[in-house]
Amino acid sequence: MSQTERIIYIDKQLSEKKNLTVTKIACEFEISTRQVKRDIEYMRDRFLAPIIYDHREHYYKYENDFSLTNSSDDKTLIFKAIFENFSNANGLQPLSSTLIKEGFDSTLDESTRKLSKKILFLSPIVDLPNQNIFSVVSFTMKNNYCLKFNYINLKNELSIREVQPLRLINDGKAWYLIAFDINKKDLRNFHLSRMEKPQELLKEYLYKEDEKELTNYISSGFGVFMNAISYFATIEFKDTAANMVKTQTWHKDQKVIIENNKLIMTLPFSSYTEILSKILSYGSNAKPTSPDKLISMWKDEIKKMNKLIIS
Repeated sequence: MSQTERIIYIDKQLSEKKNLTVTKIACEFEISTRQVKRDIEYMRDRFLAPIIYDHREHYYKYENDFSLTNSSDDKTLIFKAIFENFSNANGLQPLSSTLIKEGFDSTLDESTRKLSKKILFLSPIVDLPNQNIFSVVSFTMKNNYCLKFNYINLKNELSIREVQPLRLINDGKAWYLIAFDINKKDLRNFHLSRMEKPQELLKEYLYKEDEKELTNYISSGFGVFMNAISYFATIEFKDTAANMVKTQTWHKDQKVIIENNKLIMTLPFSSYTEILSKILSYGSNAKPTSPDKLISMWKDEIKKMNKLIIS
């Protein structure tokens, strides 16, 4: 077993105040007592672990409350659960995903690995891209080629786009390509599942990557905020919706206040259609109070649904 596993074992035993001797560790991992002592010195030097030897009781212990692994194990367990769900839902290559899972497991002791099987992360609906499209896009980014493809928007309108691909991003539900649109001379995002017939273009790059600009563009948000132009919305939540939303972050710049048992959120957004969908998902416990266009769209959608019931 690796030194990492030995260190995790030693730390677990000591933090749980169990009697720990060099011989016990050596037998557990089938190594020499000299190697065990090197591991203990390593923990003292690299991690400042307060390990002392109790000459009266003849075992090692922590001089005070200390743990290398408790908080990091918790974070690893959470991240491992998220990754396993994400890899299954997003169709990652089995070999790659297995190697990464093994990497997670190598940092956990046996008892924590068993615990990890009881921790699940369930993501929302995932929109998978065509594997060929993903491969072509990745290939063009790797080789600094431009990209040409057919694109179908939400209104089912077809356009032919020529872009300089910059970033591939998943927002937890779908894959997007952030690219510089050669004809529009601006940054744009494209839903990979709406792309067709991608092909490489041997065109010179026009956009000189600006990391700050790209970061600002990407951090403007995904999902209901996935666009460059932003508006501001105010949404009122009540009852169960208010309790749910108060622990959620829809956007890094959102502002939340609580008045008269209602939660009021103000935040930037880009797509009226997508933020409307988000609001409607909370049923009668959420309603927009600005801007006027969003309120009108919300009322119109409710009227349409009401007609379905009446008919």
